[in-house]
Amino acid sequence: MKEKRVKDSKTIMSIMVTPDKSNNHGTMHGGEIMRLMDETAYVVAKKHCRCDVSIVTARVDELEFYRPIHIEDVVTVTGELVFVGKSSMEVYVLVEVDHLSCGDKGDKVALSAYFTMVAKDKEGNRYEVPRLVLMNKEEEEKYQLGNQRYLKYKEKKKTNV
Repeated sequence: MKEKRVKDSKTIMSIMVTPDKSNNHGTMHGGEIMRLMDETAYVVAKKHCRCDVSIVTARVDELEFYRPIHIEDVVTVTGELVFVGKSSMEVYVLVEVDHLSCGDKGDKVALSAYFTMVAKDKEGNRYEVPRLVLMNKEEEEKYQLGNQRYLKYKEKKKTNV
């Protein structure tokens, strides 16, 4: 099975927030933001696999909102792999916002989360994904933390059955 680097699947997507994605307070719906994050995580996972498999979202955790996103803001979503198991892939998704209309130059981080994506073949069975090649200490540290989360959730799943 071929190995892939983190940068091979890293994905950056941007949109302008329009009224149809917003509530009556002029801020982007949380569900719209989460949909965009899920799409980004899907693209990262699909680029990592590079084959005809289905990718499903198995878990979203540590979703944390830091600031509102308003109409006419530009939202940039970045996704990158931090951990790969046998068929699962953990994708860190970061949402940044540019308040272009008010010239805000402060902190741009709006929210972040970890998405666990699982590859499945045409019959719905788990599909083994390429291993992740770690190129530097930062990637190794992220991978170790991802592995710890993976083991914690695996243990939790055993006790909840």
